[in-house]
Amino acid sequence: MGEETQKTRKKLKDISSVEEFNDLLERTMLSTEEKQILILYYKEQKTLTYIADFLGMSEIIVKRKHKKLLMKIGKLL
Repeated sequence: MGEETQKTRKKLKDISSVEEFNDLLERTMLSTEEKQILILYYKEQKTLTYIADFLGMSEIIVKRKHKKLLMKIGKLL
């Protein structure tokens, strides 16, 4: 992953407040599914494999979506 997505990943992990995390998601133009991926990964510490299974997608699709989400959210952080 690129340096910018690594920084975004760290910033998301560092958000300790659920309210702050939810506020960030509300400021985005993300779909419910995209928000769910971020919540499951960063707040519930689920693996991308688990998330893929939970959402009925392939792991590769979830990984791609996650990477795109990091790029989108990175602009807001």
